[in-house]
Amino acid sequence: MTVRQHLDDRHQVIQTDILRMAGIANDMVRLAVEAVISGDVELARRVIAMDDEVDNLEKETLNATVRAVGLEAPVASDLRMLV
Repeated sequence: MTVRQHLDDRHQVIQTDILRMAGIANDMVRLAVEAVISGDVELARRVIAMDDEVDNLEKETLNATVRAVGLEAPVASDLRMLV
């Protein structure tokens, strides 16, 4: 496997995690609005709990990005893709 392929694989994982975070955040907004409108306290608590998952994904994504930069020594165009 080439260095470029390693970087592409890492980028794909990072991109997937970012899209997953965005999907969860979108669900959180929708559910939070629903909880406020309906006064559903339990739903509001579920939304708050979902934030931990987003926080964990953010940490994993940041770590994966730092590892990719450190291990793969990407060039300028690759850095723009990761950052």
